[in-house]
Amino acid sequence: MAVRADARAEPDDDDVPAELAGRWRRSVVLKRDVFSIVERGTFAGPTGNADAVVRRIDDVPWWSRPIARHFLKREARALAAIGSAGIAPPLTSPHPPARPATPSSAAGCR
Repeated sequence: MAVRADARAEPDDDDVPAELAGRWRRSVVLKRDVFSIVERGTFAGPTGNADAVVRRIDDVPWWSRPIARHFLKREARALAAIGSAGIAPPLTSPHPPARPATPSSAAGCR
């Protein structure tokens, strides 16, 4: 099997996005294409380390980013919908949950 000289090398842990820095440790890249990079590894969450799979769109070409976002959101909705059935692992976000609107802040929105 021939390998192109310009083929991208396997990414190292230096290319982890800032939101995941210090919490994500990749063990293998499962898929890489113009829409996303799917990695398997260990995520350090609030309840400890857990085996996880991450779909990243931070390193996709600019022209595929809108489609990549669409695919990512669609996959997240599907996984969230089947999460309660116990047939898929729970979704975890690297972002802290949004604060709910307080009654005083919501009262001004009409």
